[in-house]
Amino acid sequence: MPMSTTRHFVCAAMAFMLAGCATSQQVAKPPTHLEGRYVRIVLHEGGSYPVEKVDRLYERVAALLGVTLRNGDSRPTIVVTTPEEIRKVYLANGGDEHLNGTTVLAGYAGGRVLTWGYDASRLARMLAYHVAFQHLQVNRREADRLAARIEDQITWEAMNPFGAF
Repeated sequence: MPMSTTRHFVCAAMAFMLAGCATSQQVAKPPTHLEGRYVRIVLHEGGSYPVEKVDRLYERVAALLGVTLRNGDSRPTIVVTTPEEIRKVYLANGGDEHLNGTTVLAGYAGGRVLTWGYDASRLARMLAYHVAFQHLQVNRREADRLAARIEDQITWEAMNPFGAF
C-alpha cells in the first residue's frame, strides 16, 4: 500500500474508534437541587420529586416526635439516588451487619437522608432519624426505636385514602 493510503486508513480507523468511544460514554448530568420550606432535595437522576409532600411529611414526623419546626432550624438534605449508591454510603458508614444481600432503598448517613423514589413510610423513618439526632439529640438505640415507631404511624396514616402522604 502506498504511504498516503496507509495514512488515510489509520486516520479513518482512529476516527471510527474515537466515535465509538464517544457514543458509549455517558455524560453525568449535574444534580438538580430543590428547596422546600423545611427540606433540601438533591436529585441525581433528574426529573421531579414531590417537595411539598416531603415538607408536609417532615412536619408530621417532627410533630409526632414533639418538635416544632421553625425556619432556620436544621434542615434535612434528601438525596434521591440509586439503590447501589445508597448501599455504598451505607457500607462506608459501618452499616453492613443487617444487609445480607438485600437492596438498600433508604438510609441516614452523615446528616443526609438517602432514598430511592418516594415512599412515605420509608422516608418518614429516615426523617425521624434526622429529628432524633439533630433536634432531640438522642443515642442510636433511642433513634432506632423512635424511627420504627414513626414508620409504623406513617404507614397507618398513608393507608388512609384521604391521607396527605
